[in-house]
Amino acid sequence: MNRGKILLLVLGPIALIASLYFASGGPGSVSVNSTIQVVDVTTGKISRLKTGKGLFLPAANEEGQVVLFPVTKDESGKWMVPETYRDALRQSFGKDPRLKVDLETFVVAAS
Repeated sequence: MNRGKILLLVLGPIALIASLYFASGGPGSVSVNSTIQVVDVTTGKISRLKTGKGLFLPAANEEGQVVLFPVTKDESGKWMVPETYRDALRQSFGKDPRLKVDLETFVVAAS
Protein backbone atom coordinates (compact mmCIF):
# COMPACT_ATOMS: atom_id res chain seq x y z
CA MET A 1 0.00 0.00 0.00
CA ASN A 2 1.28 3.41 -0.77
CA ARG A 3 1.49 6.29 1.66
CA GLY A 4 -1.64 8.12 0.30
CA LYS A 5 -3.92 5.12 0.90
CA ILE A 6 -2.61 4.64 4.44
CA LEU A 7 -3.20 8.31 5.23
CA LEU A 8 -6.73 8.07 3.81
CA LEU A 9 -7.50 4.98 5.90
CA VAL A 10 -6.23 6.67 9.07
CA LEU A 11 -7.54 10.21 8.61
CA GLY A 12 -10.87 9.28 6.98
CA PRO A 13 -12.47 7.80 10.09
CA ILE A 14 -11.09 10.62 12.26
CA ALA A 15 -12.64 13.22 9.94
CA LEU A 16 -15.95 11.33 9.95
CA ILE A 17 -16.06 11.14 13.76
CA ALA A 18 -15.17 14.84 14.09
CA SER A 19 -17.86 15.92 11.62
CA LEU A 20 -20.49 13.81 13.38
CA TYR A 21 -19.44 15.31 16.72
CA PHE A 22 -19.80 18.90 15.51
CA ALA A 23 -23.02 18.19 13.61
CA SER A 24 -24.71 16.64 16.63
CA GLY A 25 -24.05 19.21 19.31
CA GLY A 26 -20.40 19.86 19.73
CA PRO A 27 -19.09 23.27 20.80
CA GLY A 28 -20.63 26.11 18.85
CA SER A 29 -23.82 24.27 18.02
CA VAL A 30 -27.12 26.09 18.23
CA SER A 31 -29.54 24.69 20.76
CA VAL A 32 -33.23 24.79 19.92
CA ASN A 33 -35.65 25.68 22.69
CA SER A 34 -38.01 22.80 23.25
CA THR A 35 -40.15 24.63 25.81
CA ILE A 36 -41.98 27.92 26.02
CA GLN A 37 -42.79 29.90 29.15
CA VAL A 38 -46.47 30.55 29.78
CA VAL A 39 -48.60 32.14 32.45
CA ASP A 40 -51.93 30.92 33.75
CA VAL A 41 -53.71 34.27 33.46
CA THR A 42 -56.18 33.31 36.20
CA THR A 43 -53.54 32.44 38.82
CA GLY A 44 -50.40 34.29 37.69
CA LYS A 45 -48.38 31.06 37.85
CA ILE A 46 -45.48 30.91 35.36
CA SER A 47 -44.64 27.48 33.95
CA ARG A 48 -43.16 25.80 30.88
CA LEU A 49 -44.85 23.89 28.06
CA LYS A 50 -43.13 21.58 25.62
CA THR A 51 -43.20 22.89 22.08
CA GLY A 52 -43.76 20.75 19.04
CA LYS A 53 -46.54 19.47 16.89
CA GLY A 54 -49.98 20.10 18.26
CA LEU A 55 -49.19 23.02 20.57
CA PHE A 56 -51.64 25.85 20.04
CA LEU A 57 -51.45 29.12 21.92
CA PRO A 58 -53.15 30.19 24.08
CA ALA A 59 -53.19 26.66 25.52
CA ALA A 60 -55.36 24.72 27.92
CA ASN A 61 -54.32 23.97 31.49
CA GLU A 62 -54.67 20.54 33.13
CA GLU A 63 -58.38 21.18 33.74
CA GLY A 64 -58.96 21.96 30.05
CA GLN A 65 -59.42 25.72 30.49
CA VAL A 66 -57.69 27.86 27.83
CA VAL A 67 -55.81 30.11 30.24
CA LEU A 68 -52.12 29.58 29.36
CA PHE A 69 -50.62 32.51 27.45
CA PRO A 70 -46.97 32.95 26.42
CA VAL A 71 -44.90 35.40 28.48
CA THR A 72 -41.58 37.18 28.11
CA LYS A 73 -39.53 39.30 30.48
CA ASP A 74 -39.28 43.01 29.76
CA GLU A 75 -36.18 45.16 30.36
CA SER A 76 -37.05 45.60 34.03
CA GLY A 77 -37.51 41.86 34.60
CA LYS A 78 -41.31 41.86 34.74
CA TRP A 79 -43.26 39.09 33.02
CA MET A 80 -45.59 40.32 30.30
CA VAL A 81 -47.83 38.92 27.57
CA PRO A 82 -46.39 39.54 24.07
CA GLU A 83 -48.27 41.85 21.72
CA THR A 84 -49.34 38.99 19.44
CA TYR A 85 -51.60 37.54 22.16
CA ARG A 86 -53.00 40.71 23.70
CA ASP A 87 -56.21 40.90 21.66
CA ALA A 88 -57.03 37.28 22.47
CA LEU A 89 -56.41 37.99 26.16
CA ARG A 90 -58.70 41.05 26.09
CA GLN A 91 -61.46 39.19 24.26
CA SER A 92 -61.31 36.12 26.48
CA PHE A 93 -60.75 37.71 29.91
CA GLY A 94 -61.62 41.42 29.61
CA LYS A 95 -64.06 41.51 32.55
CA ASP A 96 -62.96 38.33 34.37
CA PRO A 97 -62.20 39.15 38.03
CA ARG A 98 -59.72 36.22 38.19
CA LEU A 99 -57.41 37.89 35.64
CA LYS A 100 -53.84 38.33 36.94
CA VAL A 101 -52.62 40.42 33.98
CA ASP A 102 -52.99 44.20 33.80
CA LEU A 103 -54.88 44.84 30.55
CA GLU A 104 -53.23 48.24 30.09
CA THR A 105 -49.58 47.21 30.52
CA PHE A 106 -50.00 43.42 30.03
CA VAL A 107 -47.68 42.83 32.98
CA VAL A 108 -48.41 39.73 35.05
CA ALA A 109 -49.32 40.51 38.65
CA ALA A 110 -46.88 39.11 41.19
CA SER A 111 -48.20 35.87 42.61
